[in-house]
Amino acid sequence: ASMTGTFRAWIAVAAATDPESSFTTSVSDYRMPNGTVIANGWTDLTDNTLDNALNVYETGAAAAGATQVWTNVLENSTREGPNANDCGDWIFTSGSGNIGLRTSATGTWTNDATLSCASSARLYCFEQ
Repeated sequence: ASMTGTFRAWIAVAAATDPESSFTTSVSDYRMPNGTVIANGWTDLTDNTLDNALNVYETGAAAAGATQVWTNVLENSTREGPNANDCGDWIFTSGSGNIGLRTSATGTWTNDATLSCASSARLYCFEQ
């Protein structure tokens, strides 16, 4: 999308890090590429609700198709438990992985259900 800056995926692996411990947090608004605010700072981003669902691509175009997003991240930005479903640190196609829903503005944006690791899903990315 020809975007400048450093971006990190909103994802956690069992053996490493999660957004809570690896992201640079901000008190400024978190915005989608089209300018729509999703949260007013880190505290708002991690309080179980968003101002708007994360429903655009990195180009700013409206997202379409599948709504599942790989995360393994709870609403408070921490990793989903020590025995979480993370497709073997996101390298295997067997088992299941925790997902969020890009159409949600509640806690299910990051923590909704599990999906077969053989499936395709998107990633959320945040500028750091």
